[in-house]
Amino acid sequence: TCGRPDKIRRCLECVHGTIDSDTIVSVVDSSPNEESQQVYAKFPAYRIIRPHAMLGPSAARRILCENATTEFLLLLDDDIEITIQTVAALLAHLEEHPRTDIVTAAWEEYGSMREAGQKLVFGEGPGGPVVLRSLIFLSDLRRAGVSSVTVDVGHGTMMLRTRILEHVAFDPQFTFYYELLDFYMQCRAHGFRVDTTTSTMFVHKPTRYRVATNRQSYDKNRAIALFEDKWNLRPVGPLGA
Repeated sequence: TCGRPDKIRRCLECVHGTIDSDTIVSVVDSSPNEESQQVYAKFPAYRIIRPHAMLGPSAARRILCENATTEFLLLLDDDIEITIQTVAALLAHLEEHPRTDIVTAAWEEYGSMREAGQKLVFGEGPGGPVVLRSLIFLSDLRRAGVSSVTVDVGHGTMMLRTRILEHVAFDPQFTFYYELLDFYMQCRAHGFRVDTTTSTMFVHKPTRYRVATNRQSYDKNRAIALFEDKWNLRPVGPLGA
C-alpha cells in the first residue's frame, strides 16, 4: 500500500474476515500517515513494515516474500477485495495440484473483467527478438467448461509456494511497469508452473493515490529498456486487457 488508508482499511477488513489463527498478515506501507496508523491500530496482531523510502510494487512484494515464513503466500494490493471463498479456492487448487507452484485468477474491475491470464508469444521485430502477450479470458474458459489452465503470466494477486522464492524474486530495479512480466519470466525459466483458476476471482477497486507515486513519475520506456537488457527481448503490445 502507498498513501491510500481507505483502500488498505477495506483490504484488511476483507482479509480479516477470511483468516484463521494460523495466518500471518504483513503489510508493506511505503507512505504511512496518521490515518493509516489509525487503521493499523484496529489490527494489532498484523505486522506493519514501513520502509524508509517510497517503493514500487516490485520492491514491496520482494519485502513480503523475504519475510514469508509459511508454506503458502498470498500477495495482494491494497485496492483488492477478497472473500473467504477466494482464499479457499486458491488454497484448494494448490493442495489438489502438487505440481502447481503459483495460482492466480481473473480480476473484476469497473464492472467488467480483465484477463484471467496470459500466454507469451515470441517473435521478431524490426530491432530484434520481441515478446508479446496473448490474453486468456475467464468467460471463454468457463464457456468451455475449463476449471483451470496453465499460463505464462498471471496477475500480481497470486498464491504461491514459498519454496520457489529460493530461485525467483521480484526485481526492485523495476520501479514500475514490467515487474510482473519479469517475475513470471523468471518462473518460466525455472520451469515453475502457473495456473489460473476459474472457480474464483479478485475484485479490483482502484482509486486515485493521495500522494505522488512511482506510477506517475516513472518513465515506462526505462522499464522497457531494463527488461530488454535483462532478457534480450523487447516487450511489445498491450500489458493486459
